[in-house]
Amino acid sequence: MNNNQISELETLGKRRRAKIVQAALASHFPNTFFVRPQTKLPLKIGIREDILAEWPEIDAGLLDTALRDYTAGTRYWDVLIAGADRIDLNGNPSGIVTPEAQRRAVYLATWKPLGRCTRSDPPSSKSA
Repeated sequence: MNNNQISELETLGKRRRAKIVQAALASHFPNTFFVRPQTKLPLKIGIREDILAEWPEIDAGLLDTALRDYTAGTRYWDVLIAGADRIDLNGNPSGIVTPEAQRRAVYLATWKPLGRCTRSDPPSSKSA
């Protein structure tokens, strides 16, 4: 994304900006990011840093918004199953989903739609 495109994005709402950046991610990394939400896969831990290294022109703030939106919903949380492969920017396995990550996803899927948690609320260590 160039500076003109970033300036244009700043005039849009946050959610719309996230969707546009997600489409750009899907264009740059087609084996990892998908425009169609039913095809989401668990992302590698640290993928943000990988994206910034591979695509230094992208605005870090816009990237953060796009990644937060991409990973904050039941379509993403449903694929966080313990033992499942996480994928890197080429779509290759790079780590696995831990049982803790799965518990967190179940917690968010259960409580967030009810307005009972925030992203920073940790799941109870007694839940599982």
